[in-house]
Amino acid sequence: MLSVILTEIEEKISRLPRKKQRWLIDQLERKFKEDSNKSAVDEQAHFASQLPLMANDPEVQAELKKIEQEFAITEGDGLEGDNGNSSRGNLLHQSQPCERKRASRP
Repeated sequence: MLSVILTEIEEKISRLPRKKQRWLIDQLERKFKEDSNKSAVDEQAHFASQLPLMANDPEVQAELKKIEQEFAITEGDGLEGDNGNSSRGNLLHQSQPCERKRASRP
């Protein structure tokens, strides 16, 4: 049934002058974009409203603790955030920039 209706709409549109067809397409495109933007905003709002619930969920908290434990051994590996406590971090902070020597041209 829907395909019959769509076919009728298509036939009616094809009878319109090109300028009116273009106008209709532009209107449909604008409406589609507005609906898409509204939908995206609604999804973001829904996700934002779910964050506090997830943060207070005991299962989520337990999973986050497991992840923290798994990555605890990497805290002192010299990556950012170690406050320069690792030897690698100290070396990086102490190094001086290299200067390139250019060959003199005759």
